[in-house]
Amino acid sequence: MLEQGLRRGHAIIAFTRRPHELAGSQGLAAVIHGDALNLLDVRKAVQGQDAVISAVGSSDIARNLIVAMQASEVRRLIMTSSRSVVATRPRLAVTLAGWSSVRPTPISPEPRACSR
Repeated sequence: MLEQGLRRGHAIIAFTRRPHELAGSQGLAAVIHGDALNLLDVRKAVQGQDAVISAVGSSDIARNLIVAMQASEVRRLIMTSSRSVVATRPRLAVTLAGWSSVRPTPISPEPRACSR
């Protein structure tokens, strides 16, 4: 995801618990060390951003992202995992973030081949 965004000319700030794993990444505007389960860390990372892309999934992280985004008036969120959406109330996160559409990850007991 980082490489794609950089190739397309986006300024990317990475937020991670393990900044040493991004030491070899070229072109990042910044790397912010923090824990997505800590709301204060998330607020610092979200402040001033145009959009947030989340590649991790848990309800607690999704909640922190939404709270931090609302406080910073960041309106764009892309989540690459549907693990964050609670199965019993899938529209909750959608309503809180003001999203207009959600496309959940398909769940299948069998592995699927990629058809590209």
